[in-house]
Amino acid sequence: GVLERWGIRHALRPAGRMLVRNLARRPLRFAANVAGIAIAVALLVMMTAMMDGVRYLMQWQFTVVQHEDVQVLLTEPRSREALDSLRAMRGVIEAEPFRFASGRFHAGHRMKRGLVFGIEDSPALRRVVDAEGRPAAIPPDGVLLTGIFAGALEVRPGDTIEVEVMEGKRPRVPMLVVGVVDEPIGFSAYVSRAAANRLMGEGDVLTGAYLRVDAKERQKVFADLKAMPQVAGANLREAAYDQFREMIDRSVGIMITVNLVFAWIIAFGLVYNGARIALSERGYELATLRVLGFTQRESASLLLGEQGVITGVGLPAGLALGIALTLYFIWMLSTDMWRMPYVMTGLNLVGAMAAVGFAAAASGAAVAWRLRKLDLVGALKARE
Repeated sequence: GVLERWGIRHALRPAGRMLVRNLARRPLRFAANVAGIAIAVALLVMMTAMMDGVRYLMQWQFTVVQHEDVQVLLTEPRSREALDSLRAMRGVIEAEPFRFASGRFHAGHRMKRGLVFGIEDSPALRRVVDAEGRPAAIPPDGVLLTGIFAGALEVRPGDTIEVEVMEGKRPRVPMLVVGVVDEPIGFSAYVSRAAANRLMGEGDVLTGAYLRVDAKERQKVFADLKAMPQVAGANLREAAYDQFREMIDRSVGIMITVNLVFAWIIAFGLVYNGARIALSERGYELATLRVLGFTQRESASLLLGEQGVITGVGLPAGLALGIALTLYFIWMLSTDMWRMPYVMTGLNLVGAMAAVGFAAAASGAAVAWRLRKLDLVGALKARE
């Protein structure tokens, strides 16, 4: 064939030429088996990458963005005295106020609902960071939009939007888009708390605060906050993080186990089935080679060499397919409210190839064991 005309005939030993010729005679079977191995690898690559993306979002939210111990939400906007009373609580080390309100954001004929989030000019407990973890400065005037929000309104820094607050006096005022932060979650418009209060025509008020609390007093402070009538809710960051991590780890463990079992079944079944078919088709030839002086190892290499080539080609093809499927599902799962990050590590790729390669090797070992039990006399007597 073409490969032999290129000179591969002289580059391979006789056993290698036999292997290549057998694969070339059945190109569709070869392609189907390679595709099966590639799908097994792609399943693992895609699943581990997606789960790593979820873990990244969790780490980003609870360790990079949120540095507070307790988040306090008030029943209604309160004056500065409410912040002073929170700071005066035993065990509270630092308190950082915020003011938020729901609103509509208009850019020409486009409108989106979102959150006007007024925070301190230099926040320490609740930072505004992009997807790379870089902090963004809060503008004293103007608005800082998330990338998802800016994309939905089709605006960029330097454009002007109209902010319509959906509470209180319901003001509607133009604001300059000072910057865009590549935040992967939510429709948020960040402004300074002073600017938010000016926007809504209020004084120095807040709707909640982030607290940094002494670890020894955390539970007591949390209980005291829950008992206050002016407090609508209090959330412990550590408890929320632990619950979310436990839920993710449990679901990740189940999903990875299921996909690993499927990948093993596919790889083991393909290699074992292909080798068993080859053994049944070429039993007479293998028995003849054994009689002519081939060892068991040489006979097994002829039989399993084809499956080794199929696995060797299927593993890198599976990596490419897995990366493509991961990018596709990230695009499918990303919504108007959040964007799934693309996280792909060498451990994901090597682990997927190792898992499928181990299943293929185990299948080959099972076929090699059957080859050792081959009845040479019976195979030679069999009719073609």
